[in-house]
Amino acid sequence: MPTATPVPAKPAAPAAPAAPAAPAPTKPAAEAPKPAAAPAPTNTPAPAAPAAPAAPAPTNTPAPAPAGATATATPRPSYTITGKGQVNLTWQMGASDFWIAGTAKALPGFTEKYAKVGKVTIQPNPDDWQNKLVASMVAGTAPDVFDMWGDIMPPYVERGQVIDFEPYVKRDLKPEDIRDFYEWQWRDFVMPWLNNIRFGMPRYVNIMFTWYRKDHFDEVGLKYPDLTWDHNTYADAARKLTKKGANNKTDRYGLLYPTWGWDRYWYKPVIWGGSTVDPKDNTRATFGEEKALAAFEWSRKLMWDEQVMLQPLDINRQSSVLHFPTGKFSMNEEGIYPFEMDNGIQGKFPWAYAHTPKGPTGNRKVLGTTDGYAIWKGSKNLDDAWELVKWAAGPTNQLDVVVKAAGRVPVRHSVLKQWEAEVVKARPNLKDVNLKVAVEAMEMGYPSGREFFKDNIAAQQLIIPALEKMFVVGGTPTSYMKEVADAVTKAQKTGTR
Repeated sequence: MPTATPVPAKPAAPAAPAAPAAPAPTKPAAEAPKPAAAPAPTNTPAPAAPAAPAAPAPTNTPAPAPAGATATATPRPSYTITGKGQVNLTWQMGASDFWIAGTAKALPGFTEKYAKVGKVTIQPNPDDWQNKLVASMVAGTAPDVFDMWGDIMPPYVERGQVIDFEPYVKRDLKPEDIRDFYEWQWRDFVMPWLNNIRFGMPRYVNIMFTWYRKDHFDEVGLKYPDLTWDHNTYADAARKLTKKGANNKTDRYGLLYPTWGWDRYWYKPVIWGGSTVDPKDNTRATFGEEKALAAFEWSRKLMWDEQVMLQPLDINRQSSVLHFPTGKFSMNEEGIYPFEMDNGIQGKFPWAYAHTPKGPTGNRKVLGTTDGYAIWKGSKNLDDAWELVKWAAGPTNQLDVVVKAAGRVPVRHSVLKQWEAEVVKARPNLKDVNLKVAVEAMEMGYPSGREFFKDNIAAQQLIIPALEKMFVVGGTPTSYMKEVADAVTKAQKTGTR
């Protein structure tokens, strides 16, 4: 059985523009700066840090690699932004170079407003960042704030390494502030099976859409995807777009969908009328049941029997952002990364985003991510770290950095209204790629976070190799997932969580 390698999930960008002149880059520090002494308590006390919380055990499974990421030969520069106060904060960011540079440019606005802060040091995620983060927690030198997403957070929550944001939210945010976030994403930052802890605050939102090459559609006389498409239409289009050459070998695939990926596979069973986890019992795996198996079979048949869905080894499991411009496939079901796409395509061919088709039930469901900010519970400056996160999730940073500098979908309704216009203003090549799908998806409300097991790590250790066996290696029947589901349920029932 192949080694488990999670699917690309969080895109990092190609080479970025030069950093802004104001905040000077510094060489990456060997460890996070020691924060200054905490200020006097506020009237409403914040959650206190434990004396010595247990750190999550290092994982042998690497963190999901960003879609579009490439190996980094040397560490990227960090930035230190200086204010007038005495409190120093460290923020570890998992973002593109131009996103980090944009954050550094915007941070003086935060330090001017929040005068207690002396320095904010931004450190880009290093290679193997999750294991290094765990090590820094053990050593007591972890960053005050770090970027994350919900899939990786259960071990940190279980071991008391991150704060519960709910007391801060109740203290500082008004009802209208909370309504400005997307209801489904706000909900998914809470882990009901872990004492309803709000483990993070929204950073940006990624949503799975279908990218398609208009030139390929025009070539074969197909109409572009619209809201009437279902998965039968989807499969038929993939067949018509596929080109085969000598010995019936596929030269161009109609579709790429990373069904082998831990954070991508789960929503197909849902739109087939099934699920991956019993909604009434999060220790029972349901992806081995009939409707879920039919969803797996849809992908397996297109990939292996018909060979109209790309097999991941055909592009050496590299980024779909990298290979979309090569013409290797015509449609791709992935996230929304406009700036990264523009960097690779540069107006050389017409393309667009479409809503991913509805399933046999008539419903539409895709992954909508809980990309967010977490605060290390061992920080000596919890209140100040909260102020930084509150600013980062606020309208100013969401517009100036998340939208204008990074081109990502913001986490607030009030900013989303400006998203399409600002992205096109920054990148005119994106004028006709149907960016409005992001706004429509939020209005339609079909994205959501994944379904979680009680012991998500135990489930992951069984499911990832099984998905790879089916969709990377091949030659495995869909019925195999029944065995895997039974094994996952057994692991949940006998586990310690």
